[in-house]
Amino acid sequence: MIAECDDTVLSLLHVTDNHQNFIGIWLDSSYKDNIHVFTQLTRIFNNLKSFDDACECISYIVNLHTKQKIYFIISSSFGRFVLPLINKRSEILFIYIICQNASEYDSWKEQANYNRIFVYNDNLLYQKILTDIANQSTEESCNSYKEILPTINLFSSSEKNCPIKNLKKNSIAFICFQLIIEILLRMSVTKNTKETMIKACKYFYQNDHEEEKYISEFESDYSSDKAIWWYTRPCFCYRLTNKVLNTQDPHWLYTFRLIITDMHNQLLELYEKSNHTLPKTILRGKVMPSSVVHNLQENINGLISINGFLSATTLNEIGYIYCSRDNPVREGYERVLFRLDVDDNIETKPFAFIKDCSAIPDENEVLFSAGTVWRIESVKQDKEALWHIRLSSSGEENQRCVELTNYLKEQIGDTPTLLTLGNFLSEIRDYVKADTYYKILLRELPKNHKDIGAIYINRGCLQCEQGAYDLAECYFNMAIETIGAEHPSSILIAQCNIEMARCESALTFESSSDVLQNTVDLITKSLSLNDLSLGKLYNNIGYIQYKKGQNEVAMKYYQQALNILLESTNRNPIDLSAVYNNIGVVHFKAQCYDDAKKHFQLAIESGLLLLSLTHPLDYRLCKK
Repeated sequence: MIAECDDTVLSLLHVTDNHQNFIGIWLDSSYKDNIHVFTQLTRIFNNLKSFDDACECISYIVNLHTKQKIYFIISSSFGRFVLPLINKRSEILFIYIICQNASEYDSWKEQANYNRIFVYNDNLLYQKILTDIANQSTEESCNSYKEILPTINLFSSSEKNCPIKNLKKNSIAFICFQLIIEILLRMSVTKNTKETMIKACKYFYQNDHEEEKYISEFESDYSSDKAIWWYTRPCFCYRLTNKVLNTQDPHWLYTFRLIITDMHNQLLELYEKSNHTLPKTILRGKVMPSSVVHNLQENINGLISINGFLSATTLNEIGYIYCSRDNPVREGYERVLFRLDVDDNIETKPFAFIKDCSAIPDENEVLFSAGTVWRIESVKQDKEALWHIRLSSSGEENQRCVELTNYLKEQIGDTPTLLTLGNFLSEIRDYVKADTYYKILLRELPKNHKDIGAIYINRGCLQCEQGAYDLAECYFNMAIETIGAEHPSSILIAQCNIEMARCESALTFESSSDVLQNTVDLITKSLSLNDLSLGKLYNNIGYIQYKKGQNEVAMKYYQQALNILLESTNRNPIDLSAVYNNIGVVHFKAQCYDDAKKHFQLAIESGLLLLSLTHPLDYRLCKK
């Protein structure tokens, strides 16, 4: 049976096809009255988003979940204060400023020193956009995987010594991509894994008879030892694999995990056979957007993650060919030659010469696995306007990255499954996708499977996180009905969660009725209890007792929870932070203010080790 998430993946793939894997965003205070511009833009863009409020527009861009590229059209009146805020965002390909008169046009032409920004009046705007789209489409419809440079995530050099709470969105994306690839590589590959990918490919290339032939051949002849051969063949495989990797979306990556996993394992086998005897410097040329080059320039000593399989060469002349050294490049782009310095003593993701495995043998070609991490050593431009970017292999990440990565890996366990993937998505608060995987499991697992009860508990916890306490209680009751008598601790967890859901529901009602308006607004934090952690269990029992006004009893359970969590070999800073906070609340209620302050401070110190300041728990703790 094909998983339910595949339909979601197929619809997303279809959206990004339609000959447009980009969107247009138009910001103009009077866009509703400007019918002519609106009509022209809707003829160009299948997906046009229009805004008359700058804050709403910026929020939309910042929170855009897909990795679609953006063509941004903005009126000159908004340009002065909006452009400095969004100009460096890598998802924005081009920015077009619409000027209403000659004086505006002249003023912007003198001051527009940003890359990718073009100033036009209405008449010239549309042709410029169409030209840029045509040029971009030509670049993306590469005839060879060698021409594709995967997208990158940056871990900013300015954040090397910062706590996780200060990490920017790009650095969080850096960590998340590494983790999701780690999960996929450790998941088992089954017959259904291949069927899932093939179904997605057939859907994407329906009515394309040439690609349909390749897909049928893949379906009948593919084997894991031919993964690199299929990827290097000029057909659907490398195109869709790179499209999926560039999205960094767990749904898409899960659907194509067959080729991602098999290629990684084949590269690992080749790497080990080579005895690590590879050239110390490897080259890769590419024409790139100016904005990406400048982002790299501003992050010397920072880390980048290559979000795909990177093809490179040992020959200078080949590197120069791919960066178009002797050819002109269009406005807003730069010629770039990457010099990749490889250190055999540093443990990285595998890479190898692929001559013997490739459909297009080239004895000088080296292929790097997806997610390889590099350190940016230097970014310099020569007299011929060619950028030389030197990267060195990096097996170590920033210390805070290591702590977060290792912690989450320990949560993953040794045998990742769909349940693991659902739990991971829940951890990063992507509740809708997490619940999608839980629903898949409930449909596909036998009714008596040992994980059914845990899945219902997890779904209940997701609903609690979103404030749907009645639905959460329903799932917890379903868990109790499913869990056998031989697992009394799991039943206790579900019962405890029901009590918590009722407490949270009552508190929400009271808060909305302003009952707490004139009281001290303290926080008590319940933990999402979806495993067999005894420490969590004691904390949550204490939480229930606190809600009932039994503060001394609550303190007893909180102390037991704290002792267990502190004794654990795998301390969870997030759980510790919550328990310290809860103890602080009880001390505060008892007017023991010094003890309260001490535990609140411990809560903050523990929580900020691993959480972003945008995490709701950290935000609330710091605010109070």
